[in-house]
Amino acid sequence: MSPQGKCAYCGLAAELTTEHASARWVPRKIPDSDSFAPVRDGHMCGGELTIEDVCASCNNVPLSQLDNYASEWWDRNLSSYVTALDADEPVLGRWLAKVAYNMQRIDARQHPGGREPPMPEDAVRWIIGAGPLNASLGIVVGRIPEEHLSASNAGHDGPNPDLSFPFPFRYTHLLSFVFVVVWRADTWKNVPVEAMVEVICKTMPGVALDLERGKGPRQVPEIANPDFVEAGFYGNPQLMARVVEFWRRQEARAKGSP
Repeated sequence: MSPQGKCAYCGLAAELTTEHASARWVPRKIPDSDSFAPVRDGHMCGGELTIEDVCASCNNVPLSQLDNYASEWWDRNLSSYVTALDADEPVLGRWLAKVAYNMQRIDARQHPGGREPPMPEDAVRWIIGAGPLNASLGIVVGRIPEEHLSASNAGHDGPNPDLSFPFPFRYTHLLSFVFVVVWRADTWKNVPVEAMVEVICKTMPGVALDLERGKGPRQVPEIANPDFVEAGFYGNPQLMARVVEFWRRQEARAKGSP
């Protein structure tokens, strides 16, 4: 018998089902790569990485539709190394946000209390098509050089558990593309999402997805330090330093400091 509880997406009380963190097709479509997620503490996630807190209505309709779109997008675009993103960006963005949100909740099971600010409710409702985004979330995409090892891999990464002040960021890596998802957080209340997106675009570098009406193709900038993809998001000290510096400036400005 399935457990009863509050659905993580629509918020309604219901019988809960099993949701796959990314999608079953990801390891199947990259059979020769290392598909990984730190929430498995270094284990491969080619198997079942799941969470049981989603109602059947959300799981079988909007979330399943997003998985199907992402799978079709993959088949159309990622059979070989590509330099341009050609996608319905609002739909692909909802799938990427879904992956980040699922991984965040799975991560919280291993690290009670959480390792990062939670994703805001309006962003979660937007994922299932139940409300506007309200500038609560942004996504940046960068491109890994073709000759780099990571260009043949896939994975997901989130906050470093040793950081006392984690960031509202997660990334999903699919062969040549790295998608960084950022969201509004109380601990970053003086830093709007658009500003975080801009800093990442300039430093990684990358380009922001148009989550309202964007459709490709568009050229994706090459990432300056692609080694961080294997080392984890916090293995890019230049990017982290720029983000922290920007956050401190915004905090000081909000407090009236010079």
